[in-house]
Amino acid sequence: AARTGLDESQVAAALGRARRALYDVRSRRPWPGKDDKIVASWNGLMIRAFVEAARAFQRDDFLDAAVRASRFLDTHLVRDDRAARAALGGRISAAGVLEDQASLGLAFLDVYGATFDPWWLDRSAQLTRAAVAHYRDPDTGDWFDTANDAESLIVRPRDFTDNATPAGRSLVAELLLAWADLDDRSDWREAASAIVSSAAETLGRYPQALGHLAGVADTLVNGSTQLALVGDPASEPFRELAARAGGLFVPGLVLAGGPSGTLRPALLHGRSADGGLATAWVCHGFACDLPTSDGPAMERQLTARAGDGAAGPAPVQPV
Repeated sequence: AARTGLDESQVAAALGRARRALYDVRSRRPWPGKDDKIVASWNGLMIRAFVEAARAFQRDDFLDAAVRASRFLDTHLVRDDRAARAALGGRISAAGVLEDQASLGLAFLDVYGATFDPWWLDRSAQLTRAAVAHYRDPDTGDWFDTANDAESLIVRPRDFTDNATPAGRSLVAELLLAWADLDDRSDWREAASAIVSSAAETLGRYPQALGHLAGVADTLVNGSTQLALVGDPASEPFRELAARAGGLFVPGLVLAGGPSGTLRPALLHGRSADGGLATAWVCHGFACDLPTSDGPAMERQLTARAGDGAAGPAPVQPV
């Protein structure tokens, strides 16, 4: 405006006309290709990131985004407890593989741990059972990327390495171990342990090729930190305990929550609210510290359980 001697409104109007003219010319050219397919496993990873960020930064909008995405995937990309590979233009484009099944199972489990809605717990359990039924060899215990009722191939594929995204075997090992620590499933713990054991030599020689599985191995060796929150999930005391737990970095944290008398998952079974107040039970291998309704006391128990791997309240500000 200063160079042309025109006022700002005249310059803005001229630029607007120029942009419209340029767009009109460019729109006559072939449009560039656009990859807008919806991949189940990638969306599962993103949902988990949104849940983690929601808890760390106390962002309800992040959690809402994770829940909306989970509902969409459960409605459109899951049939008979089987995850599809992708959707494009409203159509399911391909059958799912192991990483899709496990990624959605983990995503739904994380959504449960943030909302304490048992619907997501049930959906994750159903996906996990389907993974065991269709992707695991019942004779050898080995895992394949394609389901046992998928198109027959000369060699049934198995991807062992974690690359830009984790391998299906690594994701399903994490899923099985999480369920073992939530619902006391020794059979699923053994299945997760078998996956890690089968890769032990490679983990030792080329750990950079199995980064995600190395994290699962760490949890197997050192154990998870279990947190059962008992009370009304909608109450302010319950929400405060959950928020305090979300503000801590506790490796291998497994979280369950619900009213007194909740039977599933097993981590909640037999736990009660102390004096009717929302109560935290911090456990390791289902052996628990004294229950507490005090937030700082719960934080001390969590960091003590996690040992040197746990940090104090996350040094971040709400964004």
